Amino acid sequence: MDVKEELDEFKQTLATERDELKVKAHLLSREVAEEWDEIEKKWDNFQFKASKVAEAGKEGASDIYEATKLLGNEIGEAYRRMRKSL
Repeated sequence: MDVKEELDEFKQTLATERDELKVKAHLLSREVAEEWDEIEKKWDNFQFKASKVAEAGKEGASDIYEATKLLGNEIGEAYRRMRKSL
């Protein structure tokens, strides 16, 4: 194999790898965007519940307080997953 053929083959290998990574990166960004939209809905719900707990106090809204804490933990975990995938 001469230098030109060797470089052409190498170039084709790199181009194939590049194309595969480009598709994966695009799919990943779509997946992250979809997950972000879901987390945003949860964030809005969290803010609403947190304001209700703040109004009633922890003792007056213990069920809402616990649900809000769980939701906050879920959101935090989703943020960590997203950070790892980026």
